[in-house]
Amino acid sequence: MAQMLENLPPSSDVYWEEAHTELREGTEPDDCNHYFYYRSGTEVECEYCHIGFWLGNRTEVIDGHIYRDNEFVI
Repeated sequence: MAQMLENLPPSSDVYWEEAHTELREGTEPDDCNHYFYYRSGTEVECEYCHIGFWLGNRTEVIDGHIYRDNEFVI
């Protein structure tokens, strides 16, 4: 059985002291009509709410949406 990981500390925690952090205003991802574009070869970001993902094998953006094996994901 897989173990659950603990939640990450809040952004104000010393844990993040050396990390690059960025706060961006936008809509809530669940309320967004996502339209994704490539930021790099494998990184995509929603044009509206700025949520982002790294895409794996067989996953791509087609007409602003994420597909895996030609099946709609988001």
